[in-house]
Amino acid sequence: MSTLPSSRIPGTTANVPIYSVIGVWFRGEEHPTLLSANDRIIVFDTPQMARDFMPRLGGGRPTCWKDADSAYWPILTKTGINRAVVLWNYDPYNAPNGRAESRLHEWQHHIIWQMALANMGQINEKTGHNEALGELRDKKSPILIAYGNW
Repeated sequence: MSTLPSSRIPGTTANVPIYSVIGVWFRGEEHPTLLSANDRIIVFDTPQMARDFMPRLGGGRPTCWKDADSAYWPILTKTGINRAVVLWNYDPYNAPNGRAESRLHEWQHHIIWQMALANMGQINEKTGHNEALGELRDKKSPILIAYGNW
């Protein structure tokens, strides 16, 4: 299991938030990819918040826990998420694959889970879908986009 996240990075004078993200596997993948919505990586305030969200990724299948941070769904799907893991100590300001954020501007590549999952006035009245999030359906969905191997 991962070590507990630190609320302070050595050498800094102010508290710097450290987040968690969820890595997901689709059928046949060797490495996890980061859970994303509308081209933005979803970050969680704590590992526990990420853990609490993970059963939703199973699409109604029973969730099995390998350990405190790893879940899987025994009925494999061809396009859906089959395994997920909480990744601790994720820093959006030092993100991989050119996805790092600037401290001087609003986030461009990440989104806090509350904003991604809540109704932020983005509900399309005709379809009833949250336009900010879309649907967490499957690998082919434009909403769940992977950013390289973690």
